[in-house]
Amino acid sequence: MSYYMDFKATMAGDNRLTAHIKRMKTDLPMIGFRTIRELAKRTQISMKLRAPMDTGDLRKSIEVRVISQQKLMLTTGNGLERPYDVYQEYGFSPHFVHISMINPQAKLRRWMASKGKRVVRVKKSKPFVEPTITEYLIPNTPVIVQQIFEQFLEESLT
Repeated sequence: MSYYMDFKATMAGDNRLTAHIKRMKTDLPMIGFRTIRELAKRTQISMKLRAPMDTGDLRKSIEVRVISQQKLMLTTGNGLERPYDVYQEYGFSPHFVHISMINPQAKLRRWMASKGKRVVRVKKSKPFVEPTITEYLIPNTPVIVQQIFEQFLEESLT
């Protein structure tokens, strides 16, 4: 023997809940782009803080570019007269540099001029991209995504 029951329940505020769910359904794709944009912006700030500071040109060149609604690109070295971001990150073979090859505003050139040096041997690097990814982006991504999603939920409830 089997029994069949028809049960119907209504809740106060049901229309608000339905509207909220519909709004979330349409707004949810934007949360992905919002998350990527926020991660890129925070990564850009962290990278600028880690980039070597001599003339400030390298820091100024770190940009977030919007490619499409789903794609962003974080770039370095754009607009530099002498792009050196790759060499700062990965280093280079030790070599000699003549004072005329160095930006007039650079601390190295001012130091060389004050010491009367015309040539200097350079060999160091100061990575700023890889440390940003390993020390900032990877550990903080889950927290940032959670913050953005919680903010999204709060906004959609109002």
